[in-house]
Amino acid sequence: MLSMKVCRDLSKCLVTVARCSMLQSRLPTCSQTTIRRSYGDHSGTVSGGRDGGKGSDDDDDGFVKPSNYKVFKDDDSSVILDMEEERALLDSQLSADDTHSDFEEIDQFAGFDVSRGVSGVFEVEHLVEVLQKNNASDVFVVTVPANVRYVDYIVIATGRSQKHLMSIADFVHKLFKKKRRPSDSIPRLVNKKPIDWIALDIGNIAVHLLTKDARKNFDLETIWSVGEKFDSHLNRPVDSLVSLLNEHSFSLDNLEPVDFEHVKSH
Repeated sequence: MLSMKVCRDLSKCLVTVARCSMLQSRLPTCSQTTIRRSYGDHSGTVSGGRDGGKGSDDDDDGFVKPSNYKVFKDDDSSVILDMEEERALLDSQLSADDTHSDFEEIDQFAGFDVSRGVSGVFEVEHLVEVLQKNNASDVFVVTVPANVRYVDYIVIATGRSQKHLMSIADFVHKLFKKKRRPSDSIPRLVNKKPIDWIALDIGNIAVHLLTKDARKNFDLETIWSVGEKFDSHLNRPVDSLVSLLNEHSFSLDNLEPVDFEHVKSH
């Protein structure tokens, strides 16, 4: 004979099983039909569902697409190009666009006189104009005496930075090549690192481009305008050790090579 406790537990299990059966009977049955979604030819609306839909096999890709999505097929195109043909077509279109482009190449020398000067490739007035248009500041021009036989003019200008110096020098160099004759030698840019001083010999003119600090340090204007005797750098007090070495040194200027033939004869 079963005990009262076992009977109560068995009764509870039977009630639970009955409730599960009742809940299962209320759930919708799931058919084995594959869910498909297809598109109408022109409506653009999505149809289909558990009923299987009626779309064509080509349109059924298994993905839900937005209503404004349009499917293109190979049959819709009159010509189908491969990768190489597409690239060739694109290149031809770009070439045609370049040929008929309304844009013109910018002339970097527009507004500048590209004809050669009389006294040299550059006339000094034209060179000063070029420097000023390239934002060089404090342009200094001095005439070199004829007996020096160096150049006709020395032009000194200041740039804002090392990069600005290179930009000015590069433009002057390119404009020189534009203006020169075949017989005119192309000048060479002379600079040192750090680039705070660039020298450019353009034949009749020597151009010196310096940063503000370098120009103040070297003071080229004083040397070429008032002479060496007024230059503070050249007339600094001489070091005592240098003076001592100069006093006790001898010059080799008056020495001549020995005549070995004459020595052998005696």
